[in-house]
Amino acid sequence: MANLINNLGGTFGFGENYLSRNDDSYSSYIDLSSIFENGINFFGETYTGLYVNNNGNVTFGYGLSNYTPTVIGGNFSNPIIAPFWADVDTRSTNWYDSDISDGYVTPSEGGTSQGTNLTWYDIDEVNKTFTVTWDDVGYFSRNTEKVNAFQLQLISTGNGNFDIVYRYEDINWTTGDASYGSNGLGGTVARAGFSAGDGLNYHEFYFSGDQNFMLNLDENQLTSSSESGVWKYSVNEGSVIGMGLENNDDTIIGTPSNDIMDGRSGNDILSGGLGDDTISGGEGDDILYGNEGNDSLIGGNGSNQLFGGDGIDSALYLGIRNTLDISSNDNGTFTVTSEDIEDILDSIELISFDDGDMSVDYAVEVRENQEEFARFYNALFQRLPDNEGLSYWVNDLIDTSLGGGGNTIQGAAQAFADSHEFQELYGNDVNNSEFINLLYQNILNRQADTGGYNYWLNEIGSTNDRGGMIVNFANSEEFINNTENEINQYLQEVPLDDYILI
Repeated sequence: MANLINNLGGTFGFGENYLSRNDDSYSSYIDLSSIFENGINFFGETYTGLYVNNNGNVTFGYGLSNYTPTVIGGNFSNPIIAPFWADVDTRSTNWYDSDISDGYVTPSEGGTSQGTNLTWYDIDEVNKTFTVTWDDVGYFSRNTEKVNAFQLQLISTGNGNFDIVYRYEDINWTTGDASYGSNGLGGTVARAGFSAGDGLNYHEFYFSGDQNFMLNLDENQLTSSSESGVWKYSVNEGSVIGMGLENNDDTIIGTPSNDIMDGRSGNDILSGGLGDDTISGGEGDDILYGNEGNDSLIGGNGSNQLFGGDGIDSALYLGIRNTLDISSNDNGTFTVTSEDIEDILDSIELISFDDGDMSVDYAVEVRENQEEFARFYNALFQRLPDNEGLSYWVNDLIDTSLGGGGNTIQGAAQAFADSHEFQELYGNDVNNSEFINLLYQNILNRQADTGGYNYWLNEIGSTNDRGGMIVNFANSEEFINNTENEINQYLQEVPLDDYILI
């Protein structure tokens, strides 16, 4: 969570200017030449002012009243910077806004928001900063049981250059009622990013429009700032540092700072620097290098190569955890596949999901155990496991590998052999000879050959380990070859959900 900047003067600390309580309105033109003496160079166009829009954004061409957000992309004609474009409604619940205090709400806990349910803006000529604050604002229509507190700052760095800072203190809703939402959620979800309005230059948060991601903007650390909930972009000579061109094959090299890079479409090569970088390949077949620092890499659609480098690096797969598959390669790399994605991970320690992180090694272990237990079920019970049963056994096995009190693979197999379902299929009291013949018949679908039968009879006679024998039969080359297609198809439909996150 990032506290709102709250030392800007005025009664509530957000300056003295605010938009009257409204739904879908915007300010008059605001002249910013006292801050940006050379204008605001935004992708080659120079502006001297802008409009503050109640619905979570500012625009340079004209005020924007659109309450249902659209993709912030090449089709946008009005230059926009949007920290949280959604249907903000600052009107009070009593219908009559006779006084500013009529719309006050309880401030969000733990931050510096003030509960005014208003959109404020401040022109700081000393620090060359323009700040817009959406202070505990509600959503359409006059709903304030959930409120959001967020901020936008444009900070002059001289000669028309500037920094864009998005600051998120508390996000609890994503959608207004008129955008097909219910209780502030669902429907057409809020979006964040910016566009030059020229059809060429734009950037949208990679998971903009995804409800879980937008609700966690205040906790997210996928930023060029060391502070959770703060997103920062530097605009230099009209271009955003680290953003590629649409439809181009770009090569972008990072700085020693914490960089945000976006290759967008095209087959790009993006290389981070010394800091903790967030690197997104976008569409196309991209190569991403984190290098030093703790980096977050997003391959995007296509066949991508992600090289983490030094530090603790993450590959991000937000929103697609239930379709993800991962396997290890002989050269120490990992292959991650999902619909429209095939990534090779090298020196990547973590896979990040909406609800937490999973180590790459652990994710591979989960997949391998899922495959083994699917074979156990298929071998012993002539059926594939339900998700609940599979999740139980895999987590039990993982708990052991993490030093807990879970089971071993042999112990789990013995538990299968002791189960009521197994005894119904194989009988309650079978001797070793009968047990071996049943394994051949039920698992390998054939009669035991003499050599194999004698070998297993000798093995079980010396160890009395039926669980170990089940493991060997289920993992035999013969059974794997017989069931490979069926098991693989099943695993494609089994998510990584319900497994331990770190």
